[in-house]
Amino acid sequence: MSRTAAVSFFLGLFVALAAFAAPAHLSAQEPAPAQQASPGTHTVQPGETLSQIAQARLGSAAAWRQIYELNRDRVPDPNRISPGVVLTLPEGAGAPAQVQARVQAQVMAVQVRGGQVDGTTPADRSAPSPADYRERRALLERRAFEPRVAPEPDEASRTIFYGSAAREMQREGYSQVLLLPESELPVVQPGAARGAGWIVAQESELEALGEILRFTTERSLQIREATLLPGDDVIVRVAAGTTLRPGDRVTTVRPPRPVEGLGAVVVPSGEVELRSLDGEEAVFRVTQAWDPVRLGQLLVIPHVAEVPVGIRPRETTRQVEAGILAFEDRKELYLVGDRLFIDRGSADGIAIGDVFVALIGDAITSTPRTSVSMAGASRAGEFQVVRVQEGVATLRITRTVEPREIRVGTRLHLLAEMP
Repeated sequence: MSRTAAVSFFLGLFVALAAFAAPAHLSAQEPAPAQQASPGTHTVQPGETLSQIAQARLGSAAAWRQIYELNRDRVPDPNRISPGVVLTLPEGAGAPAQVQARVQAQVMAVQVRGGQVDGTTPADRSAPSPADYRERRALLERRAFEPRVAPEPDEASRTIFYGSAAREMQREGYSQVLLLPESELPVVQPGAARGAGWIVAQESELEALGEILRFTTERSLQIREATLLPGDDVIVRVAAGTTLRPGDRVTTVRPPRPVEGLGAVVVPSGEVELRSLDGEEAVFRVTQAWDPVRLGQLLVIPHVAEVPVGIRPRETTRQVEAGILAFEDRKELYLVGDRLFIDRGSADGIAIGDVFVALIGDAITSTPRTSVSMAGASRAGEFQVVRVQEGVATLRITRTVEPREIRVGTRLHLLAEMP
């Protein structure tokens, strides 16, 4: 073959190869466009997720769940969607450009000026943009705070609080919590009265209705020490001769604590309700727990305290002095909420709600209370009567100034009494 023929042969071969390769190159760089979907559908492209589709077609990535709910038959797993699947879109979906334009139009159209909505753009407004936090703060400072006035108390949906500070807020209209009016407030909180301990004389015995034996579940039979919670069911051994019916509520008490020369201190721990009775064993459910309710505790008749409502103690001129006999618990320091017993009771005219004070100073035993204050005596603490027996009363510490002065033997003076 001559040189001219060889050159012609290779040149023709190169042209043929170039013509053959050109279509493949063009198809890789410029793939055929996908079939155009209708406005209410979307054809999944490689690499797309439901969140991306929701952002592009609905304006919010969080709307992916709406698309998924409409296409459960086509998308078994929302985390894996196959390219080419045609998804049905919720109503109102548009093309990406339409969504972007709609969102931008909403942002530009809604502007706030003095609490009114207008259609001006930031450039058209003379007032500064509230997008700046300093301007928003100035706007808030220009608006006076107008508290919502609480509605009148509703018996069906009333939340009861006993704090004086909360009551002042209610009077001023700054609170939406519904409080009882003072005319309906008890002088002593009901839980404080029902949970107050008492003294059993040495010659007397505690009349128990039964004893808590165990939990109702078999797996708890090995538990010897456990704290019961409201809702727990327990088996109780009922004392002989006790008559109870389902629905009856009785009080649980700690084992009596002997006090030398006084008798025994009995402290309530909670309340239980009879569910069923079978011979000497009964099932009770714990309904209240003021103190830890435990296995082995006794059941007694509940104490019904006559707590006056709407009546407050008034300052008194009666000179009644009492001494602290014992405390419900043994502690080094007694604080607000702790309870104690004094050697005065109903026989001495003491009533639930009376207020006593512990004084520190000289010449405080034989002078009227008004003279005591002028003599330089200070208060170690204040106390409120929460339970009364014939010769003993139970007091709750309501305020402490010198808690170390509150101990057995401390003398208390009547400060205010119920009318």
